[in-house]
Amino acid sequence: MEQIRLNSHKAFKLSCAAFVMIVLSIGVLIINNGNGLNLPAVIIGGGFSLGGILGVVGWIYSLKGVKEPITARKVLALLFNSFIVLLFVAFLLGDLLGS
Repeated sequence: MEQIRLNSHKAFKLSCAAFVMIVLSIGVLIINNGNGLNLPAVIIGGGFSLGGILGVVGWIYSLKGVKEPITARKVLALLFNSFIVLLFVAFLLGDLLGS
């Protein structure tokens, strides 16, 4: 039997991936606290950026899946992706206005 790929399921997987990227970036940030190395800064920035982009794509899939049946995955994906998008926008605005 062919499994239907729902937009809300794609959004949930993307929100999980974005969450993992952001948590790993925070972990590298905590480990690198005060070492002054450049490579961890690239990893941290890349992780936050990739997590934000995955969050935006997941949020788009969440909006596409609005008419699908309500499930726990759908609600969690919408909440997580919305939070990640807001966090990403806040970081971008903070970086642009802070410089």
